[in-house]
Amino acid sequence: MSWVELGGIALGGAGGALARALAGRLLQTDFPLATLLVNIAGSFLLPCLHGMAAPETAALHALLGAGFCGALTTFSTFILETAILLRTGQRQRAAVYVAATLVLCSLASAGGFSLAALHACPA
Repeated sequence: MSWVELGGIALGGAGGALARALAGRLLQTDFPLATLLVNIAGSFLLPCLHGMAAPETAALHALLGAGFCGALTTFSTFILETAILLRTGQRQRAAVYVAATLVLCSLASAGGFSLAALHACPA
């Protein structure tokens, strides 16, 4: 891995972490909407980037993939929020959150792969 790629991961990670924090601040609801939305966005973007596997895009992949998407999306927060919902007796809300995350992130991922297959992936 080159220094350019490592720098891209660091810069992308900073951007992804900031985007996730801003989403959390802007979308404060009784439902963990911010985490759901950033995970959907990352589930779309990462497969889209995966379809652009040309060697000349290694720095872009590092910046947007491992960096931005890695910091933007969050499995640990998803698990924590689900556990909090369960511990506070909100079983139905927890079930909706888990189902929505699995279904919507899977659909977003399929959409990202489909867009990449058309070579129309924005980057």
